[in-house]
Amino acid sequence: FEACENSTRVITLKKLSSSRNKIEYSCDFAIVNDWIDNAGQKQQQYIRYQKDQNSYYWADQPKGYHLAQKETWIKKHGLWDEVFDLYLDKKNNNSDPDKKSRSLYAETIHDVCQKNGYQARNKSKT
Repeated sequence: FEACENSTRVITLKKLSSSRNKIEYSCDFAIVNDWIDNAGQKQQQYIRYQKDQNSYYWADQPKGYHLAQKETWIKKHGLWDEVFDLYLDKKNNNSDPDKKSRSLYAETIHDVCQKNGYQARNKSKT
C-alpha cells in the first residue's frame, strides 16, 4: 500500500497502479469499542477524526442498520461466501461517490437475506 487517507470514520489504505493514476484496490479500517450500557443494550463507539482540528475522539455509533440478527442467520445457513461475492461486486461497481462501504455492506446483507428467504423474528422480552 502506498497511499493512506484519514477519513472521518475510517483509515483507508490504497494500492495505486504502477502509473499512480488509478487505485487498484483499497481497504478501510475502523477502530470501534463495543460495550453494554446500564440497560443491557449493546452499544458501539468509533474513533472519529475531526479534520478541522486534526484530532480524534470517541463518537457513539448511530443505530442505523441493525444487522446482527441477519448476519447470524446468514452464517447459520452457510451463505457467507455469497455475502463476500456480492459485497465485492457492489464495491467494484459502485459509481456513487457518496455511497460508502458501510452502506454497501448493509445492502449486501439485506439482499442475501431477501434472496434466500429470510424472515425477521420478533424478539420477545420475557
